[in-house]
Amino acid sequence: MARIDFTNWVGGWDSKARDGKRLTVLTRSSSTGGQHFEVNVFCTPTAEGFHKGQPCSGPMLSHDHQTVELTALSGKVILSINGTESELKLGEKMVLRPGTPYTYYNGGSEPIEANLRVSPGAPDERYLETLIGLARQNEGLSKTNPIQLFLVYADNAMTLHDMPASVWKIARSVVIPLAKAMGFQSRYDKYTTKAGAPEPVVWPAAAAAAEEKPQEVAEAKEEPAKEAEPEVPEVAAEEVAVDAEVPAEAPEEVEVLEVATAAEVEAELEVAAEGDQGETA
Repeated sequence: MARIDFTNWVGGWDSKARDGKRLTVLTRSSSTGGQHFEVNVFCTPTAEGFHKGQPCSGPMLSHDHQTVELTALSGKVILSINGTESELKLGEKMVLRPGTPYTYYNGGSEPIEANLRVSPGAPDERYLETLIGLARQNEGLSKTNPIQLFLVYADNAMTLHDMPASVWKIARSVVIPLAKAMGFQSRYDKYTTKAGAPEPVVWPAAAAAAEEKPQEVAEAKEEPAKEAEPEVPEVAAEEVAVDAEVPAEAPEEVEVLEVATAAEVEAELEVAAEGDQGETA
């Protein structure tokens, strides 16, 4: 497959129309000696989501050993921690410790913007760029092979909580080698963008977007929209440490694990897509 080349872009969109989600790398892990990385997320109310009625939502996941600091910058940012939802105030920061199941989404009629600082910086920011690239490549993550998606999450020290723990354990031991045997990777170099400040966005996208030029020209010479982004109110950041209580796993039933078929595993990996699609932490 000829992959879309993001290497000349500052920020990558998950759709050709630029009406969904954009990821901009602010600081790369490599520039901090692996201490942390930081990204900016801009997400419209029509973005694809993993959960029904939750534009821009990713799967409910936790990081095995990384801490995420999520700061709301604009719009109605809804954070769900292990199923409990709250709206973040502008400037509010939530600290999500390792093992905390979470997702966030656009809960309003206007775009949202948020910064995510992840520490330590390994696995680095490239897995997020890969998810954006796959969505753009396949016209949505819902149209991306679920085995490929699973590999990105599992190979980057994350746990998915939208499936039973027993299925996750089977999948990690079976699907990762299967995905790699099928030629899938957890990172693709061509999806790596240039780090920098987020470019201005005109919303709705239809008011600003000229048709993209052919790939070999457009992807190297895109010009940012000239309209300035809305000014972010100066609100003191409120830091709240979150340590979710993750229920202990029930003892595994060996009989169930032994009879699980590949088809059943793949069926559990189907990704629920939503949005006014017209892709997602």
